Formats: sequence, C-alpha cells, structure tokens
Amino acid sequence: MEFVLGEGVRSKSGGNVVKNVTGYDLHKLMIGSLGTLGVITRVNFKTFPMPVASRGFVATFENLDCAIEMRNRVVQSPLTPMTFDLLSQGAADLFSTPAAERLTKSPMPANVISPAHWSLTVGYSGKENVLSRYEGELRRMAAESSAANVVVLGDRVRAAAFAFKREFIPIALESSPATTIVKISVLSARLKETLRTAVNAADANQLPWVVMARSLGVIYFALLPAELTQASHRQVVGATNQILDASASLGANVTIPWCPSEWKPALKVWGPERHDLAQMQKVKKVFDPLGIFSPGRFIGGI
Repeated sequence: MEFVLGEGVRSKSGGNVVKNVTGYDLHKLMIGSLGTLGVITRVNFKTFPMPVASRGFVATFENLDCAIEMRNRVVQSPLTPMTFDLLSQGAADLFSTPAAERLTKSPMPANVISPAHWSLTVGYSGKENVLSRYEGELRRMAAESSAANVVVLGDRVRAAAFAFKREFIPIALESSPATTIVKISVLSARLKETLRTAVNAADANQLPWVVMARSLGVIYFALLPAELTQASHRQVVGATNQILDASASLGANVTIPWCPSEWKPALKVWGPERHDLAQMQKVKKVFDPLGIFSPGRFIGGI
C-alpha cells in the first residue's frame, strides 16, 4: 500500500511478495483508521485462483445450543471451510423481503434456511474427493449435534443462497429506517454466551432482531424497530447499553457501525471508553499533526 500523510509525505507498507515481515503492519492500520491518518493512493492485492468446484452445506437446529455444538465440532476438526456463518431464525424472513431480492437480484432458493430454526452455513471447495469428504464429515457432525435438517447446495444454488449472507447488512439496513447494527468481536469460546446476552437485551426492550455470526467470533446483531420514533429510539438505547455493559465482562469489543444518523449522539457507537485512547491520539499526531484528515471521524474525536 502507498499513502500520503498529513504533511504531504508519501509512504508505503508491505511489499510485492507473499511473505514480508519487515516493519510494522501499517496497511492494516491505515484501513482501520477510516481515513483519519492519511490518503491511500495505491493498493496491491493478493489473488487466488477460482476453485475447481464448490458446495454449500446448511444444517438447521431447533435451538442455539445445538447449533453452537456443531460449530464447535467444525472448528475443532481438520476442515477449513471458505465460509462459516451462523444465522438466527429471523434471517429467513429478512431474506424474503423485496429489499433482499432487489439487492441480490434473485429470490432465496427454497428450503435452504428455516424461519423457525438457527442455521449453520458452511461453504467449501475442492476436487470431487474433497467435496465428498466434506459432505460426509459435516453430515456426521450435524447428526451428532441433533440437527433438524440438512441441505447440500450445488455450485449455482450455493452462490445464489450465500449471496444473501454477503448482503446481510445492506438488506437489514433496507428493511427499516431505524435499523441499528451492533458489531461484537469476541473470543470464539464465548460466542454462545455473547449471543445470549444480545438476544436477552433485545427481548427485554421489546425489539425485533436478527443475527449473523461469523463463526470465529464476529457477530452482526441487527435491531429492527418498525419505525423511526422516539419510542424506538429509547428501546435501542436501552438494548445497546445492556449489550455494552454485559459484553465488557466477556472481554468483547462492541461498536455500533450502523444506525440512524440522528441517533448517534445518544448511542455509544465506539463502545465503552478504551484504555488505549492515549496511544491512538499519539499515532494521530504522528501521521496527521495538523488534524486535517476526517477530523472527529474516529473514536475520541480523532
């Protein structure tokens, strides 16, 4: 990556080789700074060949405990899926809306996910013998975890169905003018406990919700009030504060990257006060001493 700093100095990070460990990982710092440290002028990407063939595997479960049990089995196995996500019951209704079809340009294939069950979705690729091994292993794990149903998706159906996962956030934002999405990053061992915390907070504040959890520990928890009103504002503030308070004891990092703009002053969009804010401010002064890049865009007014 090449970028220009606040004093007009052009700098770069990384190199045009697969393995490069010289210096600090500045390109990740630049990406995560949301434009507050400099202007990115060039980026080199590493690409991979398309797989020979791919499949999708969807197992549905009557409760979260069983879904997490299979998730743990997959994590502890030698399998290395391309995608690996957990969807709550409400995802089926969310993906059947006109907004969902408009964004994905196709309807959700029938009988893939259930409106009454949690769904664990796995995407995998390789040659036929690899695909057969994956299916056999996943079917065994699903049976051992008391799955209610299992569906195996071919290339085209997998691409059509999994497009809804890819567009989960835009679909949720289109579904209501008051959509608020809480992003929670937590150790994978605490995924179930963190999900229960978020669900309890939403239910206590009488808010509809839907969740997509990347199975290595990143949760996108969408609160879906029907209308943009003062009442729904109070409900969202109450739910997000409860999630923030409870997540602190779990060692989770919580932010609110999407919400109505007029609600931002009342929501803790960057989560609780961070212990490393002083270090972040020092980095800002080094990269942008005049404070000209996106002032106030980041946590603590950075």
